[in-house]
Amino acid sequence: MVRPLKYIAIKETTTMSMTRQDALRKIRENGWNLQMIPTDLRDYELCREAAQNVYPRLSHNQSILCYVPKHLIDRELCKIVLGRDGQALRDVPRELRDRELCLLAVQVYGDALADVPAHIRDKEICETAVREDGCAFPSVPKGLRTEELAYLAVRTNTLALNWLPERFLSERVCLRAMRWNLDAVSKYIPEDMFEKLYSGH
Repeated sequence: MVRPLKYIAIKETTTMSMTRQDALRKIRENGWNLQMIPTDLRDYELCREAAQNVYPRLSHNQSILCYVPKHLIDRELCKIVLGRDGQALRDVPRELRDRELCLLAVQVYGDALADVPAHIRDKEICETAVREDGCAFPSVPKGLRTEELAYLAVRTNTLALNWLPERFLSERVCLRAMRWNLDAVSKYIPEDMFEKLYSGH
């Protein structure tokens, strides 16, 4: 269940005299309040607490890791964040992006595959990402792209048809997309195939 986003306004005058206990209370109310906590109070425990209390994502381009002091970001903290917000992989330091963290990220947010280092993008990680969101297909290395993966992509998100190379636009793949969202996908299917499939639809 996604909690409603509730910001606790912290005025400048309050932050000047804020104690660690005040900061912890604000973080427990909503992890996003970390951004309003004075940096000298942001220790590891407070940042970990914030990571465990972040619902939902603040914006498309931010994760809670943006407000954690760089020297405090470690693998354990990243694991907590990625378990809730796979998109945060883009904010995980490159040296911490190992296979386990990347797999965790794509399980939660398939499009995080774009931020997975190339040497880690194996069959399992790519299939997991596409199973979560078919629009991750363009980030799959060319050598791992198959018609079966293309089918999986349109099964999880019919709009993935837009990003499929023409060689994967088989009757089976196109028919799957048409059955779920005919109006949205018709422009991505070759005209002759569309007419053939539509007449038998």
